[in-house]
Amino acid sequence: MKRILLLVSVLALTLTLLCTQGFAEGTGSPALTHFRYSIWGEMMPRSWDITLREDGYRIQENEEAPRPFPAGLAAELMRAIAENDADSWNGIYETEFEVLDGEGFSLEMDFADGLSVRASGDNAFPEKYFSFQRAVLDIFEREKMETLAGTYQYEGEGIGGDFTITLKADGTYTFCEGTLSSYLGSGTWQVYDHAVYMTENEGGLDLSFVFGAEENSLVYLAAGSDAFPYVKVKDEERFMKHGELSGDGYNATYVKIPERKK
Repeated sequence: MKRILLLVSVLALTLTLLCTQGFAEGTGSPALTHFRYSIWGEMMPRSWDITLREDGYRIQENEEAPRPFPAGLAAELMRAIAENDADSWNGIYETEFEVLDGEGFSLEMDFADGLSVRASGDNAFPEKYFSFQRAVLDIFEREKMETLAGTYQYEGEGIGGDFTITLKADGTYTFCEGTLSSYLGSGTWQVYDHAVYMTENEGGLDLSFVFGAEENSLVYLAAGSDAFPYVKVKDEERFMKHGELSGDGYNATYVKIPERKK
């Protein structure tokens, strides 16, 4: 009974206070104090390192500078761990030696109650692993979209005014090549690794664009993109983000994208 009353009391507080009390928001489980997940395979190795500090969670992706990690997504990460029993994987080290290629993972987790989990696999995985991976990668993709969301201004000249691109956290975007432009672009965007992919599906033109994401800017990658309707943007020209990013900001080295197949 005392434990039930404690949980009810703790769940009524904010995530910061919840973490202080040792529980994660909405889960009734001990708070996650450290999370490191690495994957490798056909694509370049990727890793995410999340640490709970006095001012909240911070995430470091690959070798980027740490940036704030939203409290709501931290709670979702805890739910993904619980729903897929990842907190029971401690001591799992599996390898399939007969497979020459493939993929693997490494996972480290520490919780406020003292539990530590260390697990890894190379072409062999715990039960529910791929469900866990899908949930976690979706959380990280949405975190990056929230970080990148904002209005970016072209470093060159627009048509009678600023050429801007606005990325919204809900996965939609708009662009305007200037006040005298007769076309207002709109569609959906997504982010993978360090590349932003924009697809026109509302504005009437069959266009797609690829940008590298750097600190506070988008870098136009001509090899993977269509041309904008009126403004000729050159390869690797930048669109600079308006305003200041919170915390340490988004700091990444973009990846060159090969020419898109028609």
